[in-house]
This record gives sequence, structure tokens and C-alpha cells, in this order.
Amino acid sequence: MPAKRVLMKKIKRILELRFVFKLSIRAIARNVGVSRGSVSRILERATVANLTWPLPDGMTDAELEAILYPSRPGLRRRSDLCRTELRSNWN
Repeated sequence: MPAKRVLMKKIKRILELRFVFKLSIRAIARNVGVSRGSVSRILERATVANLTWPLPDGMTDAELEAILYPSRPGLRRRSDLCRTELRSNWN
């Protein structure tokens, strides 16, 4: 089962703490209340997307989410598969 995504409010705080206050991943994780791995993955996604702080004026949470978590065409979640497809894959 995939892990839950971090709330956008926390993602924005992670970016702010890293770019403005230059905190370590460990300190950010402690401050925000998420794992070090989550902080690392979010910062890696932000680097790939060339995001910095402050975020561009007017950027919505939906836009930030689309930048950090782009959808992959053709990718289907396991919940989208019907039972027969899952059963055929198990055999």
C-alpha cells in the first residue's frame, strides 16, 4: 500500500525551512513532524522541479502538487484494476 502524501502545508514549511533557514534534513523532520525520508524525497522532488523559496506568486496548492507529483500517463493504481486482472497476475 502506498504511503500517504505529506500535506501541502507541511511541504511548504519543509521548503521554507530548507531554503530560508538552511536547516538540516533531521532538524526539518523534527520541526515538521515527518520522517527524514519524507523530507529527503520532498526536497529531491523540489530540486528536480527547480523549485526554490519563496514559491512563485499565486501558486496554488494544486499547482505545487502537480509539479512535485506529476502523473505518469498509462499508470494505473492497483485499486483501479478489476479483481480478475489481479487474480490472473497471482497465478
